[in-house]
Amino acid sequence: MANQAVPFAILALTIIFSAQSLLLITTLQSIGKTAHILGISLAATSIDLVSVGLGAGLLGTTAGAIGRALLAFTMLLLAWFSLHRIMHAPVTWGLSKGLVLTILTASPLWVVDQILTSSFHILPLFRLALLLIAFMSCFLIGARMFSVFTEDDFKLLDNALPGFSRPFLTILKRLTVRTSAIRPET
Repeated sequence: MANQAVPFAILALTIIFSAQSLLLITTLQSIGKTAHILGISLAATSIDLVSVGLGAGLLGTTAGAIGRALLAFTMLLLAWFSLHRIMHAPVTWGLSKGLVLTILTASPLWVVDQILTSSFHILPLFRLALLLIAFMSCFLIGARMFSVFTEDDFKLLDNALPGFSRPFLTILKRLTVRTSAIRPET
C-alpha cells in the first residue's frame, strides 16, 4: 500500500485556501458578480485538470492533491482579484496566527506518529486514539498561547450552530480563549 501521508499533508495545509476562496466566491455571488464566478471556476478547474493530467503518471495521488491545492489557491487569487476593486477583502488577516497554530500542532503530531510507528508498533486504531489526544492537546495549548480565537469567534459560532451544541461550545471557548481579568483601580 502506498504511503498517503504526502497527499494528505498537502490537502491539510491548503484547506485554508479552500475556505477563504469559498467566502470570497460567496461574496461575489451576493453582490451579483456571477459571471466572474463562472470565469474563476473555469480557470481554476482547468489548472487543476492540467496539473493532475500531467503529474498523475509520475506522482500518482500526490498529483491529485497538488491539483486540488492549485484549484483552491487559484480560486482564492482570482476571487480576491475580482473583489479587490469593489471592496477590501482581508484574506491575510489572522493568517500568521493560523500558520503558527498549524506548525505547533502538526510538528508534535508528526513526532508522536513517528515514535508510535517506528518504536512501539501499536495497532492503527490505538495509534489513532493517541494521535487524536496529541492533536487536541497541541491544538488547545497553541490556540490559547497565541490567542488565536476570540470571544467574537464564538459568538458567530453560537449563532450558526444548533442549540444543543452550546454546552460544548462553552467548554471549547473556556479552553481556547485567553481572557484577561480587568482589575478595578484602587
